[in-house]
Amino acid sequence: MAEETKKLCMTMVENGDLEELPKERVFEEIKKLLLKAEKPSIGFELLKELHILRYFPELSTKNWIVLDRLSSHKNIRLSLAILTFGLDEEKVEQFMLRLSDEVKLIASVKSLVKGHTKVLQNDLNDVEIRRLSTTVDMKELAIICENRSILERAKVLGVDQHAPKELLQGRDLIALGYNPSGVFSKILSEVYELQIQGKIINRDEALKYVKEYPWQ
Repeated sequence: MAEETKKLCMTMVENGDLEELPKERVFEEIKKLLLKAEKPSIGFELLKELHILRYFPELSTKNWIVLDRLSSHKNIRLSLAILTFGLDEEKVEQFMLRLSDEVKLIASVKSLVKGHTKVLQNDLNDVEIRRLSTTVDMKELAIICENRSILERAKVLGVDQHAPKELLQGRDLIALGYNPSGVFSKILSEVYELQIQGKIINRDEALKYVKEYPWQ
């Protein structure tokens, strides 16, 4: 970038001209940087030099090298999660809301960042891996964690493609003689939690548990 252009951009930043841009326009430019650049870090270094990153003070330069390593995946959820590694849920949401109002995208990025933190901080047990699979795509989590073993363990547990499927549904409770009511969600939620914990592993065990438990 020519020096004159740099000075012009920096003047615009200092004057607050960029604040007039709609967030959708800003997000489109960030997407281009994250998805088209072979080394996104170069673009972010330029944004830093131009003082544009003052609008995103929570971002850490230490994540840019990871963006470069994983840039071949061309997935906006992954890129945004990597960009916000190390932030708590509130700060991830604050960052995302400056770019987009897409509820599903924001939720998925928050879940990936939270999952990444859990993988790095803990030697996850089977229950924790099953629980993670209910909020994130385990393949995507393995990519951003650069950890194939987490995906292999998820595969052994049958949650590499999707979260555990519910063993029971409302119609099963009706077949057992229950009338549709608020207790349905309580029963189904508790049975599913026991699935996650590995204490119920098949439909017969789920039905047996419901039949024997004195639901109120």
